[in-house]
Amino acid sequence: DPVGRILRMLLLGGGGCGKSRIVNLVLMPLFLQFWGPRGCVKAAPSNNAARGILGKTLHIAAKLVGGSLNIMNLNMRSKTAAQNALRYLWAPCGAFIIDEAPQGAAALYHAVALRSCYGRASAYDLELADYAEPSQTFGAMPIVVECGDELQLPPVPASAGLFAEQTQAATEHL
Repeated sequence: DPVGRILRMLLLGGGGCGKSRIVNLVLMPLFLQFWGPRGCVKAAPSNNAARGILGKTLHIAAKLVGGSLNIMNLNMRSKTAAQNALRYLWAPCGAFIIDEAPQGAAALYHAVALRSCYGRASAYDLELADYAEPSQTFGAMPIVVECGDELQLPPVPASAGLFAEQTQAATEHL
């Protein structure tokens, strides 16, 4: 079943180290062999990154039209079409691969997590209210692989860092 055991994998490495090769030549054939031709969704935050893994953008994977982040809006004129599209993409899927993970906006990840749950809920009797529970992320997707370069993360300002209060107290003490 493409639901159940949960594996979350983080594949980190600098640019050009072979992350996309691992995705395309190792992970993708494995997942397709295991779950069939629609058994894996590959996505990335940008067109360029999505092309590198032969995948979709996160907007397309979430079926968000026009670049919108209105994640709750399935009450549009084509509500049934949107629900069918989500179901078609996500229900048979057993693995989800996100490339350039550090580059994506949190709101976009939230949209994909919720809308993949919409697509998988009826097939696997998922409770939509539990979509953010660790065992239910991405519609209880068994395997989620996030790839990226940790050196591409924007630097965290000292005022927002883990030790911000301690640093401020030490500075005031001096």
